[in-house]
Amino acid sequence: MNDALTIGRGGGTEGWRIRRDGSKVWAVGEMSPIRDQAGTVIGFTKILRDRTEERAAEEAITDERRALEILNRAGSALAAKTDLQELVQIVTDAGLELTGAQFGAFFYNVENEAGESYMLYTLSGVPAETFSKFPMPRNTAVFAPTFGGEGIVRSDDITMDPRYGKNAPRAGMPEGHLPVRSYLAVPVISRSGEVTGGLFFGHADIGVFDDRSERGLEGLAAEAAVAIDNARLFQALERELEQRRKAESELADSEARLRLATEAAEIGTWDYDPASNTLRWDVRCKQLFGLSAEATVTYEGSFLAGIHPDDRERAHEAVQRAISSEGSGHYDIEYRTVGIEDGRERWIAASGRAFFSTVQSTRFVGTVIDITERKATEERLHQLNERLEEQVEAEIGKRAEAEEALRQAQKMEAVGQLTGGIAHDFNNLLAGISGSLEVIERRLSQGRSDGIDRFIRGAQTSAQRAAALTQRLLAFSRRQTLDPKPTDVNRLVCGMEDLITRTVGPAIKVEVVGAAGLWPTRIDTAQLERRSSTSPSTLATRCPGAAS
Repeated sequence: MNDALTIGRGGGTEGWRIRRDGSKVWAVGEMSPIRDQAGTVIGFTKILRDRTEERAAEEAITDERRALEILNRAGSALAAKTDLQELVQIVTDAGLELTGAQFGAFFYNVENEAGESYMLYTLSGVPAETFSKFPMPRNTAVFAPTFGGEGIVRSDDITMDPRYGKNAPRAGMPEGHLPVRSYLAVPVISRSGEVTGGLFFGHADIGVFDDRSERGLEGLAAEAAVAIDNARLFQALERELEQRRKAESELADSEARLRLATEAAEIGTWDYDPASNTLRWDVRCKQLFGLSAEATVTYEGSFLAGIHPDDRERAHEAVQRAISSEGSGHYDIEYRTVGIEDGRERWIAASGRAFFSTVQSTRFVGTVIDITERKATEERLHQLNERLEEQVEAEIGKRAEAEEALRQAQKMEAVGQLTGGIAHDFNNLLAGISGSLEVIERRLSQGRSDGIDRFIRGAQTSAQRAAALTQRLLAFSRRQTLDPKPTDVNRLVCGMEDLITRTVGPAIKVEVVGAAGLWPTRIDTAQLERRSSTSPSTLATRCPGAAS
């Protein structure tokens, strides 16, 4: 009003006004004085100009500028980050600021060093403990469009959405969850089309998120996708570099261990390129060919020249077979070397392998070791074996002589035992013959001839048995085998009753009892007759008056 009085115009203040119909309008008012003819101020006029659309446009520009600032700030921060956890936290915080949500979360998939995928999340607007007791979100009807990459989901009141609360066992938010009415979710999709995660924002009030919130969050999701792809590439590169560094370190360690092992085992190594005829030897290999460590080596001038003349052609042919495309590529040979500089003869064992391109060998590598001492030991062992064989043959001859002498002694002992047995048997047989002849003589002197035939047959039987005994003695002396055959034992023993009776004498009563149902026995009959006649005679001699 003062401005109106002093300068003729005042006001210019802006603010919300309420129309008569109750609607709100953003207006600016200007006040001017009303004067009479004398110039005295008699009143004021005030004009209100509706600037609601201009105000809305200005706010939109401000919001867009603010959104761009947030996106630019987030983009700059994302470009400087390679840690995935820090990166997604920046995205979540920026999304909260863009949308005006009370809280937000970014659920995203990550891979560990083994390539296994699992889900993590970041929060903004609330402490982490607020959601720590809740499990990871399930792929419900509300979350499915986001995790499936189908598109943006925005709801002024998610509790009224027909998809809400349709997944058992819960009918909506789990117990203890912060209240959510306004809901906005955007999938984060990589350049390859993979859904790497989703941005989720909520507010307890209705209708908080608008088109501007949706567009801003969509742009932020695109920046997040690029940043996540870059972070993954960087992490993959880091893993690859770490694996390479580890492999190089392990290779260096392996080469060091191999070098120590070859030096400790005094193993020499060689590397030959057949295409360029280039040969490389280590120090030990040069030593085995009688060369100094500084000597330059070639295939013809060092390798072939250093091999003993008797082994040179064989060694060269073995190399040619190994590097031939028609060969197996394997090389295993023993040969002698004559030191090129020291003239010393050595035995060498060489083994190697050839590597091939499509048609020819590109590399031929292997090892050599000094087996001179082993060869000398083998030669000494060979000579020892020859002497041992001679000693064994001599010992076998002595043993054979001793065994023959033992057999002769055993034979003489057996002959002695046999002689005693035969003498006893002959006494028995002669007693039978003599007894029969005495009976015949007595009866003839008495003028009796009855029954003489029986005693004659008895004497003949004893004579036949004596002949058989003699034959067995001859068989023993000639190493002839006996003649076992099926025999009726009852009949044989009964036929010897008279002989046994005369053998034991009249003081002993002899009774022969045959076994009923006795089967034929496979036996030498002469041996059985001998035993049958000997046993009663022995019994009669040792036990006078005994009965059999």
